Amino acid sequence: MPVNLNLNLLPENLQVSKGLDKTLKTIKALGVISVVAFAVFCLVVIALFIITNMTLTSTQASVNQLKTQVKAMETSEQQLILLKDRLAKITAIKVTPNASKNIVNVNSLFTNVSPVSVMSLASINPSKVDLSFLIRSNEDLSVFMQDIKGTTLFNSVGLTSMTYSPAGGFSVDVSLENK
Repeated sequence: MPVNLNLNLLPENLQVSKGLDKTLKTIKALGVISVVAFAVFCLVVIALFIITNMTLTSTQASVNQLKTQVKAMETSEQQLILLKDRLAKITAIKVTPNASKNIVNVNSLFTNVSPVSVMSLASINPSKVDLSFLIRSNEDLSVFMQDIKGTTLFNSVGLTSMTYSPAGGFSVDVSLENK
């Protein structure tokens, strides 16, 4: 029967001491553990690199898609801004007082006056009308005064000045204010 024999052929002085043997075994185990940990660390770093690269690629694709959308929206946004600007200008023009009503009202004062009489100066704005006339005859003056007296188109009528010249006729300045 064979018996397990433990033969030690090394001399005693070349043998490793028990404390050093334990330390060497511990260092060997730590070396194996550190090699495995380094391998795991390298695998984790490679996996993170691959994941980050995939994320970067998808992010760049979405950024490029958004850039094309922004370029497409730029023209429509510019058109929208121009349209808003035009609407604001139209609204401003619509709310600006208009003097055309006063022009029509002043014209109605001259329907009965002869063409010999002339308007020498007219200042017409939305709230007030200042007129200067050169009326050649007494009949035209009385017709004009009757028309002014009977008008309901203006809130107030003021005769600013009236002068007579035998060569030219009557020079009449009138100030009319809107209702």
